[in-house]
Amino acid sequence: MLQSDADSFLYTGVSLETFNSLVSTLDGFSERAFVLSVRDQILMTLMKLKLNRVLGDLGRQFHVSQSVASKVISFWIDKMEVLRPLIIWLLKETIKPTMPTAFNKCFPNTTCVIDDVTKTAHHTL
Repeated sequence: MLQSDADSFLYTGVSLETFNSLVSTLDGFSERAFVLSVRDQILMTLMKLKLNRVLGDLGRQFHVSQSVASKVISFWIDKMEVLRPLIIWLLKETIKPTMPTAFNKCFPNTTCVIDDVTKTAHHTL
């Protein structure tokens, strides 16, 4: 399913290289014997996180039951917590000067803006 960076960004939100590194890192934490490969389990989990696909849909896409999809995702969410130290949060003093003015005025305590906007091209006639 992931053949290129475009595919990887679409389904997981990260580059293919980052996805493969994530799979390599998490592979050692696989304790349970699921039918799916670790790569597919991580892919399913990231698809749930990025796209919020319903479990039945993910189950069908990966040829497992909804129950298995749920167990896989729950398992990997718990295991991914080991990556928490890799997420770097800058000090508020560092972030504040670079925040957009609108946020500084309306949301003065904001330290993080998560932007997930999908662009749609509109043509005027």
